[in-house]
This record gives sequence, C-alpha cells and structure tokens, in this order.
Amino acid sequence: MVVLLQHLVRDKHLAATSMSSSDSNPTIKLAATSTAAQPIITAHDQTIATLQTLSLTLSTSIDALKSRITTLTTSLNAALASSNRPLALAYLRARKAATATLLNREASLYQTRGVLDSIDDAATNVEMVKAMEAGAGVLADLNAKIGGAEGVQKVMDAVREGVVQAEEINGAIGEMGAEQVDEDEVEEEMAALERQEVEKVEEEMRVEEVKRSAALEEMLPSVPTEEIIPKEKDGVVAKKMLNNKLSDMSLDMEDRVSSDTARHKETFAPQTA
Repeated sequence: MVVLLQHLVRDKHLAATSMSSSDSNPTIKLAATSTAAQPIITAHDQTIATLQTLSLTLSTSIDALKSRITTLTTSLNAALASSNRPLALAYLRARKAATATLLNREASLYQTRGVLDSIDDAATNVEMVKAMEAGAGVLADLNAKIGGAEGVQKVMDAVREGVVQAEEINGAIGEMGAEQVDEDEVEEEMAALERQEVEKVEEEMRVEEVKRSAALEEMLPSVPTEEIIPKEKDGVVAKKMLNNKLSDMSLDMEDRVSSDTARHKETFAPQTA
C-alpha cells in the first residue's frame, strides 16, 4: 500500500498524503479524476479524515459490543438454568456495563456522523455557489455577445422580414407556373371517388352480413324430422291417442265388411239367377 501511494503521489500526481510527516494517523487524498490537478491536503481535509476515522472506529466498537452482549446473555441464561447464582450475577453485571458502554458509543457515533453530514452539506453548498457563479459569468458573456434584448429584437425583425420576402417570392413563382384546372372535372372525379368508396363500404357490409348469417345458422339447432307431440298431461295424451287408434280401427273394419259383402254378392249372383 505504501509503494502504491508513493507511485500515485510521485509518478502519477493523482494523490496526496501526509505519511512523511510526524502524524501517526496520516491522511490520504485522491484526485477526483485522472485529468485533475494533484490534490493538496488542507487542515479541513485532515479534520474530515479524523472524523471519518473516528466514525469507523466507533462503528467497529459498537459491533463488537453487540456481539459481547449477545454472548453474555447466552452465558447468563446458562448460569440461571444451572442455578449458579454468583456466576449469573457476574454475567449480569458485565452485560449491564457493556450495555452502558454501547449506549455511549452509539451516542458518540450519532454526533460524529451529524458533524460529517453538516460538513458535507456545507461543502455541497460551496460547490453549488461556485457553479452558479461560473454559470452567471457564462450567461453574462453570452448575453454580451448577443447584444442584449435589443440585439435579439433586431435579429427577430430581420428574420420576419426575410420570411415575408421569401413568401412573396414563392407566391410570384407559383403564379408564373400555375396551370388552370377545370373545376367541373375535379368535381366529377371527386364524385366518382366517393361512389367507389360507398360501393366498397357496402360490399364490405354485405360480406360481413353473409358471414354473420352463416355463423348464426351454425349456432342454431337442427330441425327435428320426427313427429312432435305437444307436451300435455300424460293421461290426456294417452286418451287422445287411444281414441284416434280406435276410430281408425272402426273405419278399417267397416271398409273390410263392405268390401267382403260386395264380393260375395258378385260371387253368388249368377248361381241365383
């Protein structure tokens, strides 16, 4: 790490460090980009680095205290389970001391991080003010080049005048090359196009109606070919059917008797004579 830092500081000019000083906790500052100038460590940088180091130390200590409290709680429960009261009291005292230390470390960490956040906000404000100041200078230079509002007004007037002249020139050229158009022919062609469009729409509607009718016929049930008997009460239907059959049988018997009688008469008529 020392060799790498020396290379970045001496050869690449991308870092600055206070490792050569008598500071036991040296500060290292890296350049923002590879094309930026070599950074310089200031008193503010050393203060911020100290606060960041303190914050990291406190965070590590807090994690260790939390782990110790968890271990002491486990040991306390084991001592209570084995009815070892003196050992349980020792674990309980140690846990209370660790808990108090944890609370103090967490409060210190909160304060340290609050200071770091305030410094970060202040640094951001400084950069913002610098950027706005530079932007104001750029705007002033650009406005000076434009000539202010009067210069812009002159330019806009010249543009409008040029647009008007261009439209006049285009109109003159169009009048020279324009040809007379027969309005009657235009109306007839338009009417023919409208008729074609109407016929096209009617044809599409007719095709759609045919498709709809075919689909409806497929959805309808088939017509039954057998004789349909109206749904009435079973006794009434049976009685009607029996009366119809009896009437048919009576008519058949009468026809047969009449036929046999006539045939017998024809047979015996010559013998009697």
